[in-house]
Formats: sequence, C-alpha cells, structure tokens
Amino acid sequence: MDYHTRNEPFRFIFAPPLETKFKIIQLEGKPVQTSEGIAKIIDLSPHGMKLETSLNMPTSRELELAFEFTLNQTSFILEGEILWHKGNQYGLRLDIKKSTEEQLVKEIKFYAKTHK
Repeated sequence: MDYHTRNEPFRFIFAPPLETKFKIIQLEGKPVQTSEGIAKIIDLSPHGMKLETSLNMPTSRELELAFEFTLNQTSFILEGEILWHKGNQYGLRLDIKKSTEEQLVKEIKFYAKTHK
C-alpha cells in the first residue's frame, strides 16, 4: 500500500521524533493480543501519523494498531490502521474522537511553541 494522500492542512513534524509504544489489536477484523513494540512518531496530525520502527509489520493485510504516548505530560492512547509503508516507515490513518482530536491539537500547538 504505497498510495496515500494528505488532505489535512495541519501536520506537525517532531524533531527529534517522539517515542510511542504500540500493539496490534486487530488483524483482518479479528481481535488479537500481541506484545508491545516501540516506534518513533515522525509526524502527527489529528487524523494521521507517520512512524518509524525496526519491527517489520505486515502491510498486505488489514491491520489495526493502538498507540500510547505522552505529549506535554498528557497521555494519549490512539488507534489507527496502516495505509502505506516505505522501508521502516509507516503511514497511518487514526480513528479519533472529536474530544480527543481537540486535546491532541491543543497539545501539539503547545509542544510547537515550547520546542522551537
């Protein structure tokens, strides 16, 4: 799945990348239990993220992940599906509630102001 589009006007690039823990929670629509993996969030928007991990994830199958990370001392747990990959980088579409989206945008903006 190398095809993707970015239609969001707001995408923040982390320098250095932000660490996240993740698990595979669904594979082809069926719940699964996996151990945690570690990745780095390269960029983030309210509905998507690009991450990098040394783990090789299957992209030819429907895969849903759960991510846990902290931004400005605020913890987030987000879910998303892989849309594309290139090498060890993966692009994901996030499934996010409106209230979480608003909090995420607020924290990204604060992070951007304090990490110039």
